[in-house]
Amino acid sequence: MQITRKKSSLCLMANSPYSLLVVVLMGILALAGCEKKKKETPIWALGLMGSSSATGTGTGIGTGIGTGTGTGTGTGTGTGTGTGIGTGTGTGTGTGTGTGTAATYTIGGTITGLTASGLVLQNNAGDDLTAASGAAIFTFTTKIASGAAYAVMVKTHPTGLTCSVASGTGTATANVTNVSITCASSCAGSTVIRNWGTFTDCNDGTVKLDVTAGTFGGQTYTAQTLIWMKCSYGQTWKSATNDCTGTGTATAYGATQVPYCSVTDQSCNDVGTGILNGTGTSGAYSACNALNAGAGTYGKTNWRVPIKNELKLLIECNTTTTMPVDAGNCGGSPSPSINTFFSNTQVSYYWSSSAFSSVSAWYVSFGGGNVTNNIKDAGYFVRCISGP
Repeated sequence: MQITRKKSSLCLMANSPYSLLVVVLMGILALAGCEKKKKETPIWALGLMGSSSATGTGTGIGTGIGTGTGTGTGTGTGTGTGTGIGTGTGTGTGTGTGTGTAATYTIGGTITGLTASGLVLQNNAGDDLTAASGAAIFTFTTKIASGAAYAVMVKTHPTGLTCSVASGTGTATANVTNVSITCASSCAGSTVIRNWGTFTDCNDGTVKLDVTAGTFGGQTYTAQTLIWMKCSYGQTWKSATNDCTGTGTATAYGATQVPYCSVTDQSCNDVGTGILNGTGTSGAYSACNALNAGAGTYGKTNWRVPIKNELKLLIECNTTTTMPVDAGNCGGSPSPSINTFFSNTQVSYYWSSSAFSSVSAWYVSFGGGNVTNNIKDAGYFVRCISGP
């Protein structure tokens, strides 16, 4: 009975894959004490008399970051843990390009006291802007880039006025609206009043005429302001005596005669309007246009030859309420027949800008107040005008 228990124990042990070798050894020893029936082989020993092999797989539970591959065989079962470590690096570069429109800003501001026409403003010595009489605001047409400098100035003063600029320079970082233009009368001298207007001696080499609207000498006039040269072409204004004796000798003091046109045709005047336009060779046109060079003369750059109806406004008759009609005369006048503001005027003929025909042009005689015409290549005096 005891041997049977031992056999049973050994057989159980033989089923353990971890004790196979021990079971074999113990089984040999046990056989020696078993019943001496050598021809019988115990059932549990049958499994020891052959070969045994086993394959197995194991699984593990693990956490980690990583990748790997592996193969293997094993015996048994089990559990396990695993860890994995992984690292990574990365680099990158990038470039980009873009296009866009740079910011630009307007330049402008306010105007006060502009009661006459002729004001011309500039920004950065260009972009001319003409402001009409009565204008209260202005804005230059051309915008400037953000961060760019601006400089507003008066290129041409309005007729009979002088204008100043405040806050006119700076750097544009937004639309500029605070430039201030202030205009005031530049002529505050003595006055002479006639039915057709008020003459004011500006004591600066010019005479202002504020024309009254109405019909005078057979012509219709509108209210406007005209600025006349005190002196005839070729003369020089003398500030100390407020007259035209600054050059030459009596009685001309440099007054120079020039032709309306070098030839007796319409090469110097516009065919439609009959007004001198700078074409051809016109001594009269050149005489006044030369005053506009550079910064101009007396602050103005729009000097020209007066048209016939403008030149008539200067005639002074003995009857100061009367102006001669075209092709007429005063019927009595001082000599010269012009008010005394126009010192050293020649008792002679002065060209207008108005053609009478293809070969002749209008002139005024300040030796009697005549308004008539003559051939264009004749040499006459000229008095220049600015405005309106």
